[in-house]
Amino acid sequence: MKDSCMRLAYVMAFPIASLRESIDRFRIPFNSILGETFDYIPQDNSFKLITEQVLHEPPICAGHCESENFIFYANTNIKSSFWGKSIDIEPQSSAHIILKSSQDHIVYKGATSSIENIIFGKMYIEHHGEFSFSNSTTGDSGTLKLEKRGWGGSNAYIVHGEICDKSGKVRYKIEARWDSYLKAIDA
Repeated sequence: MKDSCMRLAYVMAFPIASLRESIDRFRIPFNSILGETFDYIPQDNSFKLITEQVLHEPPICAGHCESENFIFYANTNIKSSFWGKSIDIEPQSSAHIILKSSQDHIVYKGATSSIENIIFGKMYIEHHGEFSFSNSTTGDSGTLKLEKRGWGGSNAYIVHGEICDKSGKVRYKIEARWDSYLKAIDA
């Protein structure tokens, strides 16, 4: 794919797609012990993944995944805040994706996740705030703004964004719902 901004659009879809898995998910997550390592190679050898719990308090996990098309590495350093009826989880670190065919090195930082109604009401997870993306190879950048849910669930899952080339010109507008789709539209 020759269009570097469109390559960035595909990478921007990657973290948004994973948010859908958090809908109605309230089980206690896997809590590995310090130094515990997990590795996975599927039978078709399409990628290799290795993660390790590198710090227990606060919990930080580092991971590296590689295929013939990409390299991905990140850690889960977070800042959490308790607000009485909710808990906010804010990423403090960035994730890196290197596309091998173009050598694009894309760095992104995620939005805030909140666990709402932890005392009373129906508990749910909400993702809100901004994902920021930058391609250090081409100078392109992008943002995705996740709307905060309104009364009665209005604005739930809504995402707006844009992708700019290295000169700052908006090349694509993004319309999405993090539970179902993402569209890149020519600006």
